[in-house]
Amino acid sequence: MVIPAEITAKHGVNQEEVFRTGPHAAGIEEAVFEFATIANDHLITAREMLNADGMGGRVPPPAIPIFLSAVPTANYLGRLEKANFNAFEPRLQLRDWKLPWQLWRSYYKRQF
Repeated sequence: MVIPAEITAKHGVNQEEVFRTGPHAAGIEEAVFEFATIANDHLITAREMLNADGMGGRVPPPAIPIFLSAVPTANYLGRLEKANFNAFEPRLQLRDWKLPWQLWRSYYKRQF
């Protein structure tokens, strides 16, 4: 995960310290939390925009491949939240076995 420099600077995260101490680097948890919150807000906004356009939250068929890229993102953000926003949690490095099913369901329902 690449966190924007303005967020890391805001929380006083030093790149070298992250490489040396990993999850114990000062400010890294706050930076990850803020970045995840922003990403989740963007997903919620996109879903609300589809509902507001009178589409009932359903993605038009030609646009489905574009919006399906949000499914792994939402999956990762959910797993990150369960890990208490610790980006160094070893379970986050493993693939989620539910992701293919989530992608199929999103494609079938035309929702993300």
